[in-house]
Amino acid sequence: MEIELLKEISSKLNMLEGIETKLIKLEEIDTRLTKLEGIETQLTRLEGIETKLTKLEEIDTRLTNLEGIEIKLEGIETKLTRLDSIEKEVKSMNKTISKMQKDIKDINAGIYEDLERIKVRLNKLEQKAI
Repeated sequence: MEIELLKEISSKLNMLEGIETKLIKLEEIDTRLTKLEGIETQLTRLEGIETKLTKLEEIDTRLTNLEGIEIKLEGIETKLTRLDSIEKEVKSMNKTISKMQKDIKDINAGIYEDLERIKVRLNKLEQKAI
């Protein structure tokens, strides 16, 4: 009977050793799962970072477009400045033209006055000649 008891104890010890081995393997699996969970968390963070990078790239593209618009606006500004300068020159020229027109009117008026005097003198000379 002792032998049977020893066999039974030996059998149970073997089972316990098997269970212990399985527990060790389970602990290893648990450790690996914990590591995998950590990796999964890091992947989630990386996905968030990737999303942010995509948004930053979109912002960069928009900024590049805005820089292009800014360059175009500077060109338009330069043209407007030139137009203002031309407008001032045109106004100045219009004033000069107006003054010249007045001078021409005055000269024409003077010519007509001179012609009238010449007519009067010619009439007097004709009358003296007759």
